[in-house]
Amino acid sequence: MILTRDSRLKDHRGLKMVYIKSDLVKDQLKQTIDELELKIRERDLFTRCVICNRPLEDIAKKDVGQKVPPYVFRTQEHFRKCSICGRIYWAGTHWNNVKKFIASVGALKK
Repeated sequence: MILTRDSRLKDHRGLKMVYIKSDLVKDQLKQTIDELELKIRERDLFTRCVICNRPLEDIAKKDVGQKVPPYVFRTQEHFRKCSICGRIYWAGTHWNNVKKFIASVGALKK
């Protein structure tokens, strides 16, 4: 699936694509969700590695040790890890911001 703003591609046959019409990110997200009939469930957010797209696995706090900043280690209890690239994830302040943004286009399901 290709998401594009390139008007030269929008009429190309044989490609599955969404021609993005707006310059505004919020409108782009809404258009993509609507056209592809996506269902975004809150429980599915933040479950895949942003680098590898691999499903994340829970990892014990004691096992992240030096792999996260000291403040994060002190303030967070739950961590996830990508089994491919080793990247560590936690529920930072951006999680609520992302949820609010998705909910603002009416796309977030519980």
